[in-house]
Amino acid sequence: MTRLLHISDLHFGRLHPPALAATVTMIATAKPDVVIISGDITQRARHHEYAAAAAFVDAIPCPVLAVPGNHDLPFHNVIERLAAPWRRFRRTLGASSAGTFKSDTVDILGLNTVQVLAIEDGAVQAETPTAIRSHFGARPPTMAAPLRMVVVHHPTVAPTDHPTQRCARGANELIDACDDVDVDLILSGHVHLPRVTPRPRPTGGHTLHIQCGTTTSNRFRGEDNGAVVIDVDDDGVSVALWTLVDGVFVCGRRERWRRTAVGLAPQL
Repeated sequence: MTRLLHISDLHFGRLHPPALAATVTMIATAKPDVVIISGDITQRARHHEYAAAAAFVDAIPCPVLAVPGNHDLPFHNVIERLAAPWRRFRRTLGASSAGTFKSDTVDILGLNTVQVLAIEDGAVQAETPTAIRSHFGARPPTMAAPLRMVVVHHPTVAPTDHPTQRCARGANELIDACDDVDVDLILSGHVHLPRVTPRPRPTGGHTLHIQCGTTTSNRFRGEDNGAVVIDVDDDGVSVALWTLVDGVFVCGRRERWRRTAVGLAPQL
């Protein structure tokens, strides 16, 4: 089994200290094989915020894959925002910002949906659909192939209970590319709303759109701090939404999806 811990919207600079402590404990006890951070690592991309984020990431005892969020762009330095928008992010995250992680069980591609000239809204970059198709290619004709995942900051679908949620501009082009190469999971953050939204694929099976809430910040939007634990095995994938309760992350909703010849199907 491979265990992934999906955290998001850490917002160093606007921390909720009990949540940060609980996250450190959760990483130690859950023992993930990889930690995925889907953006907004800082609040305003200040140097001291990135320094604190670096100390947190460096202490994680497993590989980390991180994508940037809109809060990770320099906010007070317009020249740097335009000329070198991701210098601080890449310098802080190092190898974690490379954007890919692959093992015998998972194949993960991280992508940037942040617009340098926008404050909040995201967009799928013009080259992204091609990058998705090129990275994954045709799926091998075996259910033992690695589970395919894409990580972005801005959501790509609106949950059924929040149909007006704003998604990344061009999300349909990203989804079409993911459908073409049978991507199984798309992970995101941004809206601080933990949800799992299954979407049927045209050729069968489902893609799970998994949104993580804010894991460590005090920027609550009607939801407590949260994280997502994803367990991948030969038969399928389990997705569990964890919530901070009295200073400890506890498992809430959990669902199981089984592998089939055409993709993921709900475990009945």
